[in-house]
Amino acid sequence: MLTTIDALIGFIGVMLVLSLAVTALVQLVQNFLQLRAKNLRVGIQALFEKFFEEPSTGEDVETEDSTLLKRQRQDRRRTNLNRAFDLRDKVLKLAPFVPEENTTWISRLFSPTTSWVSFEELLEHLRTAGVTLSDAEKERLSLLFARMEDYLRKRFTLNVRLITIASAFVVGGYFQLSTPALLTRLSTDDKYRAQAVAAAERVYKEAPALIVSSTDYQNVSTLALDQLAQKHPEHIALFERASGQGESRDDIVAELRAVLRPLRADVQSQILADYDKALTDLHRKAIGVSGEQFAGMTERLAKFDITPWPYGWNYYATPQNIIGVLITVFFLTFGAPFWYERLRDLIQLRDALKPKRSEGNVTEGKQEETPPKPQKKTE
Repeated sequence: MLTTIDALIGFIGVMLVLSLAVTALVQLVQNFLQLRAKNLRVGIQALFEKFFEEPSTGEDVETEDSTLLKRQRQDRRRTNLNRAFDLRDKVLKLAPFVPEENTTWISRLFSPTTSWVSFEELLEHLRTAGVTLSDAEKERLSLLFARMEDYLRKRFTLNVRLITIASAFVVGGYFQLSTPALLTRLSTDDKYRAQAVAAAERVYKEAPALIVSSTDYQNVSTLALDQLAQKHPEHIALFERASGQGESRDDIVAELRAVLRPLRADVQSQILADYDKALTDLHRKAIGVSGEQFAGMTERLAKFDITPWPYGWNYYATPQNIIGVLITVFFLTFGAPFWYERLRDLIQLRDALKPKRSEGNVTEGKQEETPPKPQKKTE
């Protein structure tokens, strides 16, 4: 039983390290591609197109004037589309954290990418751009904005999942790791199994900090709240009510905005501006950490006797190896928090099953203090 558990501990340790590499790579790619900024651009464009869209009047009736009516309707649609483009550009120029399109790849990688505006900020940008809306138009725009918000969240999540799958292929294929082959070696090679277990235990201690440093705003938000508490100590009681949790950055900011409602509007605006800046600065720092973390995965995997591209292209000439790597890729899409939880469960199970010494002595292998449970990443 203990031999089987040790083999699984070694296997899960490998999956955890590779998953951390995938997570870091996803964050680097997502920031390089400016996914959040592009997502906002698509959403604002669709929002204004829908806002200027004329209500449908049913199917056209074939009359002598039907051709002229169609042309007029097409002209109005073209005009409304141009208005939507123009208004979108005006809003995005006023919105914070929206990078310029023509930037170098280095600035794209390290520039803030969490581009988002709340509905209140959108109205303010429209007023600044000289656009005045009636109460009825504001209500209609609010409904469209709520739909856009849900659509953009789903769209961004789908894009991240696709990048995660692609990154899993890159990492699994680059290290040429076949799950069946790895499990076989762990089950039959006592020396390698002991080596893998020792490496997995070291990773187990390091994993919480590594997972936090490679994930998104939900984790840096806690540090951002700490910075707010230092800058605005008179409002610490309010900051303690904010959890810093949410499916997206706007959810995290919206939570703090709700907490700050008892304060004056100008004080709220200042604190939210400080929070935005803290989130951006901390996330930018986390991007750099992700790059260092991704580079450090090779060293961690070497402790499991796993090296980059060990067999060359000939490795994929065998269908068995291709299938084995595909299984590994599938497992890597589960994410680092999932594998950390499994590793923790198995280490605790192994320590519980170890035979105890007689006469009240301590167990043969002293159980290590459980590292703190890392927060799970959400998009």
